[in-house]
Amino acid sequence: KDILGPYFVIEGGKVAFGAESWQRLTHPYGFKNHTGWVGFSHCSVFQNPDSKEWFYASQARLPENVPGINVSNAVMMGHVRSIQWTEDGWPVISPERYAAVPKTTITSASFVGTWEQITMNYQFKTIQKSVNVTLTSDGKVSGGVTGTWAYDNSKGILTINGNKCNVADAWDWEASPRKVTLTYSGFTPS
Repeated sequence: KDILGPYFVIEGGKVAFGAESWQRLTHPYGFKNHTGWVGFSHCSVFQNPDSKEWFYASQARLPENVPGINVSNAVMMGHVRSIQWTEDGWPVISPERYAAVPKTTITSASFVGTWEQITMNYQFKTIQKSVNVTLTSDGKVSGGVTGTWAYDNSKGILTINGNKCNVADAWDWEASPRKVTLTYSGFTPS
């Protein structure tokens, strides 16, 4: 809330008094049809002064031993991702790299179908892989995650099993051919 502090973690504790700051905004991950990304580092945050949109820039690398790419893990690639802010003011990072995709009208019907979902659960040297989840028109979730879902049109919030996620139009870099898609980002209980 203030650049001079005090700094709090999402659970409310003060960092200066030893509160663990474990909410992960990025972590090694991979969608289907892609090797995934590791080595997120050298980060910066900036705001477009005209649109007031926030962005996260970092390096990321491909994992070790990607077939056909000599020393794949040594090549640093620049990534820019959009930042959205949760209702209570915490940042979440888009799972897809920024591509200036035009905004569309998103409704509950936009989510009916099968999606890839990644739930970050830090494990050293482990790439978090996506699982398929199916959202049905009756508000049910099945597949790699089960439960219920709902979409709040007025706030642009997708709620899956009580976890609120910010929704955005994005570019599906892993699809062939590439296409526009929707993304959602939020926090699960720590």
